[in-house]
Formats: sequence, structure tokens, C-alpha cells
Amino acid sequence: MVSSDKEKQFCDYDKHARMNHCLWALDKEKNPESCETSCLCLGIKRGIIMLRRNRSDKDTFKYFDTLIQQRMHFITENFNTRWMLSVLETYADAGNPIESRNAMIISAIVTWERFAQTILRLPDSPPKHGYPPELWDGVLKFGYMDSADTHKNLFRRLHILIKETPHIYVLYREIMKRMLRFPFSVYAEMTVTHPRNLIEDIQPFLCRI
Repeated sequence: MVSSDKEKQFCDYDKHARMNHCLWALDKEKNPESCETSCLCLGIKRGIIMLRRNRSDKDTFKYFDTLIQQRMHFITENFNTRWMLSVLETYADAGNPIESRNAMIISAIVTWERFAQTILRLPDSPPKHGYPPELWDGVLKFGYMDSADTHKNLFRRLHILIKETPHIYVLYREIMKRMLRFPFSVYAEMTVTHPRNLIEDIQPFLCRI
């Protein structure tokens, strides 16, 4: 059982934790207002935020996991892809080893699709302000002025999971180095249009162990 204090903490309304910049956008046809203000949605939202800040908080994860598993049908019927991806990435960060790896597989597939779609849809002069346009179901293009959190989180999670198997990590590291040197890879193409040095950003996650 989860303590009542933890339940109250999840259900208390916190306007600073709403993260309204479309991360939590629900399908407008499914009555988002009632869902947005529900204890369930706020609880999941707060769980994601709290676990991003402290991935080792076992009590928070236990309550978050309970919410997800008990209301899976509601989640698949009402959450958009971006919100479901945030749930999966929380399992990648805080779940048990099997949950982490399975969630990471799905997250990596969607993230790489996002990278590929960004390359396919790059305008001649990418907008330098505001949020990038939506690709599908709440998933956004990789923005020109993006803080690069998306790709850094991807490689951070891969590093944490794969380094537990050193022999596989050596192969992973070598393959990634070769891919990043190939000038026409999706990732290399994206670095050309982005103001940050994306390859340099991920070097700490491709270090020797």
C-alpha cells in the first residue's frame, strides 16, 4: 500500500507542474478539460516530474506504477503519443531492469522516427523561435533552437542500460562512432542544421567504461 501522504502529494493541484507547453495535450475530441483536472492525470503528471528529478524515489515510482497499471485502458484511450512516450521514458529511468529495457526500445524507436521525420521536413530556413511544428499526435519535430535534451536523454539512457553488459557496450560504442562519422546518416544530417554541436553533446555517453 502507498501512504495517504504520498497519494495526497500526487493529487494536490500544482499550477507550476502543469507543463502546459503541449507536453500534456490530450485529444480535443475526448474532453481534455475533465481529464486534465482529474486526480489520475495530475497524479501521472506529477509522478513523471518527480521521477525526472529523482529517479531513485521508490515510493514515488511505486505509486506512479500503480496508477499506470490500474488505469491502462483509460491511458491508451485518452493519452496522445507524446504523453504515452513520457510514461515509457519514466519506466526507462526508474523501472526494474526488464521494464527499463523494454521501455527504452520503444522510446528509441519513436525518437529515431522523430529525428528522421525532422530531416525529411526540414525547411530551407528553420524557425528560430517558438515551438517546432507537430509531426503526429503530439510528437514534435526536433526544433532548431531545441535545448538538445531529446537526444542527450536518449544517449544517456542507452549508456546507463548498456554499460551493465560491458561486452555489448564495446560493440555499441564502436557502432555508434562509425555511424556518427558517416556523413549521410540521419543523425549526421540533423547536426548540419542545428546550432549546437550535437555529436559533441553525446560524447560523454559514448565514453569507455
